[in-house]
Amino acid sequence: MSSVVSIKNMSFNYDSRRVFSDFNLDINRGDFVSLIGPNGSGKSTLVKIIAGLLEFDGEIYLDDLLLNKSNIKQIRKKVGVLLNNVDSQLIANKVFDNIAFPLVNQGLSRDEIIASVRDIALKLNITDLLNKNITEVNNMEKTLINLASVLVYKPQILIFDEAFENLDKIERDKILTILKNLNIIEKLTIINVTQNMEDILFGNMILILDDGRIIEYDTNDKVFDNSKVFSKLGLDLPFMVDLSIKLKYYNLIDRIIYDMEEMVDVLWK
Repeated sequence: MSSVVSIKNMSFNYDSRRVFSDFNLDINRGDFVSLIGPNGSGKSTLVKIIAGLLEFDGEIYLDDLLLNKSNIKQIRKKVGVLLNNVDSQLIANKVFDNIAFPLVNQGLSRDEIIASVRDIALKLNITDLLNKNITEVNNMEKTLINLASVLVYKPQILIFDEAFENLDKIERDKILTILKNLNIIEKLTIINVTQNMEDILFGNMILILDDGRIIEYDTNDKVFDNSKVFSKLGLDLPFMVDLSIKLKYYNLIDRIIYDMEEMVDVLWK
């Protein structure tokens, strides 16, 4: 597999504190990476660096483009970012205009913009919101509008920095299911920074940071096999993973099961 994100010997200081030192990381194209770790581990700083929002030492390649000032405009077309404040990325009064804004900046025709906005609104099931004012929509809908404004210009990499923290479980699961489908069908690379351990079940890779260092980076199954690292860092395991580990201890199952219906079927056999 080819790396869509490649970080080589990256270092970064925040004021006088060294956050990263000779940091290396490769993320394969089409992976859905859940980025977790204790508070202060460097999660948000790392994704802000990848998004081109912070200066650093070393080299970072995004979709084979070197991240630097001369390439930043091209890179911003390849990387979509959602932050944890739903209102911070809403810049217009009308929902349609918020989604269309990136395309207006790219100089697309009015017809092209209308077609693209309607297409992405249909994918996210928010066509009924397009003619509304931002003051008429709730936090869940604002999150979907922000997501649409990122997806509309077809980035290769999506970065979410605790973007779903203010949503309840049903709303989070709905959006993460949409993202998982986009990841599978359109091969979008996703990096999701989250404090909610249930969210990591939607991805296929887990990256655990602590004190600016990679503690674990592998597939979900392999990381969960080393579940002690979660308790060591004060992180909870997802409920189904924790349950599976306990049932494996008593030889009731032989693997980690992520789905409750599947768990019931296995136990009843």
